[in-house]
Amino acid sequence: MPSDFNEPGLKRRKRKSGPDILYWVARADLVKAGYRPETVRLPYTEDDESHRNLISAACMRFQAEMLEWSSGRKRELNRFDGTILGLSRRYQTDEASPFKRLKHSTRQKDTYTLALIEKAFGTRSLAALKIDDFYRWYGAAKKPREAGGQERVRRAYGIIKKLREMLAFGIMAELPECKRLYDVLHHARFSQPARRRVSMELSHAEAFIAKAIEMGRLSLGRGDDLRIWDSQQG
Repeated sequence: MPSDFNEPGLKRRKRKSGPDILYWVARADLVKAGYRPETVRLPYTEDDESHRNLISAACMRFQAEMLEWSSGRKRELNRFDGTILGLSRRYQTDEASPFKRLKHSTRQKDTYTLALIEKAFGTRSLAALKIDDFYRWYGAAKKPREAGGQERVRRAYGIIKKLREMLAFGIMAELPECKRLYDVLHHARFSQPARRRVSMELSHAEAFIAKAIEMGRLSLGRGDDLRIWDSQQG
């Protein structure tokens, strides 16, 4: 068979004697995404000219099945059912989403907030939401962990902030109801967490470095460690 006979996915494995063994091999990126089978051995040989059409037909069939799977998977990833859960999943999986460009540490934090949103009201339809819903969710989220405890305003405000970001993405993705709800939240007002009252001063830095020297931990005096310490105050 001519060496230029190259059907999609067709691969050859040479043997010490006899004709090459023929395989159809799926695309590596789709195998990584979960497609199976990864390889299929073809019961034909290149030495037999009558097998040419059979090899071609087999490769075309396996290739078509793989591409059909790929198309369905992409549709599933981008599917939007009109709920908050659907918006959240689209926000996390769409390659055009700003979520994909977040730093790893920020993405971890956002994933936690998104999980809270999905669990609490993921089944709610965007079309049915009103401003009262958002105020009610905010109020429930800021309730103290235990009676008499401190209100969790930072947690509640973080949820509202993330909802705004999700809806902003939804507008860019041209998803229904996102523009309406984004406008609703744009005009709504929610109490923000109090600003940090303690900031690092020279005396703090000097005390920190002195303690590091006393402990024999000179590396703690680096700028990165000082910034981490500063971020944990207040």
